[in-house]
Amino acid sequence: MKMLQKTESELRDGLRILAYEVNMLHGIFAYYPKLRESATSGDCLIGGARISEMPQFTENVYLESFLVHARNLIAFLRYNGKDTRHPLDIYAAHYFTTPEEWLHIRGEMPKSLKGIYLRAHTRLAHISLARLEDTPETKPWNLAGIVNDLKPLLQKFYDNIPLEIKGG
Repeated sequence: MKMLQKTESELRDGLRILAYEVNMLHGIFAYYPKLRESATSGDCLIGGARISEMPQFTENVYLESFLVHARNLIAFLRYNGKDTRHPLDIYAAHYFTTPEEWLHIRGEMPKSLKGIYLRAHTRLAHISLARLEDTPETKPWNLAGIVNDLKPLLQKFYDNIPLEIKGG
């Protein structure tokens, strides 16, 4: 199957959507102090409540929101042009002459992100028995690692898309 092409206008719109995803990921990460390595439950306040007093529901809302945005960004970056089931979706590969051009620029997806994508997919996007595989040792998410692994790939993307698409 051939990858569906996007218009210049659609690609510009896609950049605005991408910016939203990146801003949400970073905003949640910055706003939710428990996700920072330096945070301790006694020192961090969110909305006036100490993290140790934060209801599990509220904590899950922040975590799941972060993971949905991370999953969206990983999907955007990893698409190889072979699946056309979602014609309205936009991927990094759409911004290049061929999907292979983007894959060459991007290089190998970090294994950590492949694992995060699958884990978020089975834990958030589906009602899956995979949720039962989590143990207290494997359940925590390395959110700083996710942000750090996405950053260079997003930078490669932005550095290599055509100036006319960036609006410059």
